[in-house]
Amino acid sequence: MFDQIYADFARSKVYNLEPIGIGTPYVESFSGYISRLAIQHSISTGDLMAKIITPMLDKRYLVNQAIKGGEGIYKSSSGLNGIGNLAGNFIVAFEKLTCRKDLSATTLLSWLSVLPSRGLLKKQRAWCSSCYEDDISNQGIPYERLIWSFEMVNICTKHNCYLSFRCPFCNKTNPILTRKSMPGCCFICEKWLGVILNNGAQPIYENHASIDIIEDIVAQNNTYREQKNREHVIGAINYYINECFEGKSSRMAGELNIPLSTIATWLSGGSLPEIKSLIKICGFLRINLSEFLNNKEVNYKSKVIKNPIVRTTDSKERKRHNHQEINDYLNLVITDKLPLSISEIAGKLGCDRKLLSRRYPKECSEIKGIYNKHLKYMKDRRDVEKLREVEEVFYQLIRKNEYPSRRKMEKIIGEGVLQESLLQQKWNSLKEKESIKLG
Repeated sequence: MFDQIYADFARSKVYNLEPIGIGTPYVESFSGYISRLAIQHSISTGDLMAKIITPMLDKRYLVNQAIKGGEGIYKSSSGLNGIGNLAGNFIVAFEKLTCRKDLSATTLLSWLSVLPSRGLLKKQRAWCSSCYEDDISNQGIPYERLIWSFEMVNICTKHNCYLSFRCPFCNKTNPILTRKSMPGCCFICEKWLGVILNNGAQPIYENHASIDIIEDIVAQNNTYREQKNREHVIGAINYYINECFEGKSSRMAGELNIPLSTIATWLSGGSLPEIKSLIKICGFLRINLSEFLNNKEVNYKSKVIKNPIVRTTDSKERKRHNHQEINDYLNLVITDKLPLSISEIAGKLGCDRKLLSRRYPKECSEIKGIYNKHLKYMKDRRDVEKLREVEEVFYQLIRKNEYPSRRKMEKIIGEGVLQESLLQQKWNSLKEKESIKLG
C-alpha cells in the first residue's frame, strides 16, 4: 500500500492543496497544513512524515528518528511553524511534492533575520473552539491558525475569547504535531474540539494592540520579501532613539521600561530584540513591525524632563525642576491612560512623589484613578480566568462520571485554589446547580 502511495507522490500526484487564509491574519499554520494534506490522501500524518517526507529529506537524524517512531520530530514540531532549519527543510520538501510556491507563508521564514526564536512560539497547541465551529459552517474544513502558535497570543480577537490549551474531554495538552494529528480534533482522544462550553464567561476587556501587531506580521508573510536583517533592526532602533527620544538610549529605556543595558546590547549587535520587545516598541510608537523596519515617521516626542538644573546654596545642592515638562508628562499619562503609579512617574521624572502630590493634586488624583482602574481590571481578569477554569474542570469531571470533589478539582487546578472565597462560592453554586445529576 505504502509503495503505491509513495510512487504516486514521486510522480507528483499529490493534491495541489492550497493553504487557507494566505494574506490574512488567520493564515493556516504549516503544521496544520501537513495534517490536512495527509487527510486529503487518506493516510495518517505519521505515515506521511515517516514514509514519504523523511526519505525525501535524506537527513540521517530524521531517518533515525522515523525508524524509532519519529518522537523527536514531534517533540520539536513547534519549529515547523517558525524560522529555523526545520521549517526551511520541510517547506522545500512539501513545495516540491505539491508543486506550490507559497507554503513558506504558513511559517515565519519571511522574518528569519528579524525575529529571534526565543520567546516566539508555543511548545504546545492552542486553539479557538469558536473558530473551528465557524470553519465547519463556512467552508466545511477546520484548520489550525498560525497566529495561535505565538507565545504572546492567548486570545482570539475575532471572537474575543481565550484560546484553549487543554482538551475539555481528556484534559490533556496537545503537541503542535503528532502522528495522529487532525485539524479541529484532540490529538490524544481524537474528539471534536469545536465544542463551546456554556460557562457564562465574561467578555474579555483586553487591549488587543500587541496581538494586532502580530496579526499584521502573519498577514504579511506572503508579501514581505524585503531583505531585512539585524542591521535594519539596529538601524531602526537608532532612528527612533534619535527622532523620538532626543538621541538618548536612556530616554527610550525609561519610557518603555526596558533595561538600558538591554538596549545597549541590541545596538552593539550582541543580540536581536525578542518579539515581545519589538512589539512593545512598535505598540508604544503606534506602528507595525514593517513600518518600524522602514523607519516610518511618527509624531511622538519624548516627554521625560531634561536633566534638572542644579544650583548650590550654602554648600547644599538643590534640584530645580522644569514644571512645564512635568505638567506635559502628567497630562500625557492622563491622555493615554498609562497605568503608572505616582511613585513610578516620580522615578521617571527624577523628583519626589510628594512634590507631585502637593504641586499637582488634580492630575495625581486622575492618575491614581487610572492606575486603580488598571489594578481592578487585572484582578477582575484573573478572577474571570480562574472562575472559567473552575467551571471547565467541574464539567470535565462530570462528563467522566466522576464526582467533582475538592480533592479532584484541586488536583487539576492547583492545591488550595478552592480556599479562595470567590472560587469556593463558584464551586458550591455549580454543585447546587447540578444537585439533581450528582444526587
